[in-house]
Amino acid sequence: MGTGSSENTGERQAGFSRPAGSTTLIAAGVGLVVAITVAALVAANRDAPALQEGSPEALVQEYVDAMIEGHEAAAHEYLSADMQAECSVRDLRDGQERADDVRVSLRSVTIDGAEAEVEVTITEDSGSDLFGGDGYRYEEIFTLSRGADTWVISERPWPIFFCTN
Repeated sequence: MGTGSSENTGERQAGFSRPAGSTTLIAAGVGLVVAITVAALVAANRDAPALQEGSPEALVQEYVDAMIEGHEAAAHEYLSADMQAECSVRDLRDGQERADDVRVSLRSVTIDGAEAEVEVTITEDSGSDLFGGDGYRYEEIFTLSRGADTWVISERPWPIFFCTN
């Protein structure tokens, strides 16, 4: 075997060889990763479910959306007159801790005449978990009462933990 010779001596040259069908396996693996990524993106970006307008759960959804978006004055309108007197718009703004990412999922709704309870699961992600955990997950119950023509939140709701009045 001389240097610079291109003569084939039957020896295998250094390098990687692909077993038969490996291209198919690689393509299938890439396809699976793409499918999982697309499914995750669709699930993460789906709109909130449509709730019956005027229902207790729809009111809670509107309140939570307003609080998450920083529209405390709009959120204040969903409180009963007694709660509005107890908690000002400033209390709504100052009395909460904001997380980087908040997800709220409806668990159950119980209506008993003019009273209702809406149970939700709240997941807050502070963005500081190095291992991609789910953050903090807990249940909250919103207590509502039926006003003259709509439901209102009648007890101090999440994420308000104190009011100055």
